[in-house]
Amino acid sequence: MLTFYQASGDTLKATTKPKQAEPLIIYGEHFSLLEAKQLASDFELPHHLLTDVFDAHELPRVETVDGITYVFARSPELHGAKVMSWPVLFIASKTMFACLSSRTNLPDSLTKPATGLTKSEPQKLLISHLMQIIKRYEALIDIVGNRIEKTEKLMRSHEASNRDFFGFVTIDGNLNRCKLSLGGMLVVAEKMFASTESKTDKEHIDDIQLFIKQLLVEIDSHAQAIDSINRAYETVANNTLNQRMRILTVLTLLVALPNVFYGMYGMN
Repeated sequence: MLTFYQASGDTLKATTKPKQAEPLIIYGEHFSLLEAKQLASDFELPHHLLTDVFDAHELPRVETVDGITYVFARSPELHGAKVMSWPVLFIASKTMFACLSSRTNLPDSLTKPATGLTKSEPQKLLISHLMQIIKRYEALIDIVGNRIEKTEKLMRSHEASNRDFFGFVTIDGNLNRCKLSLGGMLVVAEKMFASTESKTDKEHIDDIQLFIKQLLVEIDSHAQAIDSINRAYETVANNTLNQRMRILTVLTLLVALPNVFYGMYGMN
């Protein structure tokens, strides 16, 4: 569903009849193919770019067509213990900003203007929305990190179960998916930085790049922690198996030796 916002006095208000000549903000949650066709027609936007947002596997990228910037990002969601991400399309021109997604459970920051916002500044809105998505990744990566730390504590107290270690398969997959999306958005931020002339915007985009790089380092750190825990668990499991094998060997000898003597002295 599309929602249009335009300035009315000192506030932004939703409108059903947007004036295209005036600054405009568009939010599209559960964006449909019919709405994509209508939006492309009303605002003379490339229809094929709008429909790319429906591709669940669309990777982050940035394109500029007729002076309008189109940025594809991926917004993360937590489904049970699994981190998934879905494409979000940002459109920024001189007078218009749009945030479009085929999903329905987006955060408020991606479905309506921020409280206190009184005018449309497309480039600044684009940068701030990208930052909001990166912060969502930070929150989910922190959840993954807490899960790893919890398992490490359980292992040290000998309370960890096989189920805890099987969970590392899901955690490793989550980290890989976050790394893929963040890596793509880092490339997007680098291209935006190179094409932006505003010094202030460059500083904000540089902050995004630094933020993403920090998260990528954190992901690598979590991956190394998982690897270390797995190797430690494997070592402990091997030592336990070796001890049990030694005990079984001793018991086997204790049982076998009497039978050897009985066999020797019982021969005719």
